[in-house]
Amino acid sequence: SSVNWFFSYFQSTLASCCSIEKHLKTKNSNRLNMTLGRVMVRPRWKGKGFAKKTIFYGIEYMTKNIEKYKIELEVLNANSNAIKFYKKLGFIDAQFARETRTMELRNI
Repeated sequence: SSVNWFFSYFQSTLASCCSIEKHLKTKNSNRLNMTLGRVMVRPRWKGKGFAKKTIFYGIEYMTKNIEKYKIELEVLNANSNAIKFYKKLGFIDAQFARETRTMELRNI
């Protein structure tokens, strides 16, 4: 697997970043699986669209020329703002645990 980092800047200042990890394809699947890892936004830039821009750029870059993919992320159940944010981006709940949930975005 490999991890790529993506960054958004505003007036030469880092506003947000995120990581996306690409996993190796399994023999029985032609779908690329990825994990959205860290998403970080500087406090003064929260709510201004930088995280969304960074995540979408990362997804676009990682899925270029890819027919089928799935991107997962894990978020704390207590982090309701993040859950709402990811749902607005199109992620859906996939699995629940006691303190966390897994969400996913698929193009299939």
